[in-house]
Amino acid sequence: MKLRFPKRGMRSGRFNNGVVLEQINLGKIAYFIEKGVLDPSEPITFKVLLETGILTKIKQGVKILGAGASRL
Repeated sequence: MKLRFPKRGMRSGRFNNGVVLEQINLGKIAYFIEKGVLDPSEPITFKVLLETGILTKIKQGVKILGAGASRL
């Protein structure tokens, strides 16, 4: 007779429970800097992203994706 172990391990939905982050690409940020909408000498904050119209809404936060300006 074999003893059974409890089922544990990887479960879907265990981490990042429902946190939806707005995504923005580094290439898009570089595009708006070249266009003159963003000032690279100032910090880029949530408020600046909303005021310039780059993002329309931010609920939980922003995830910056790693593809740079070379992929545009």
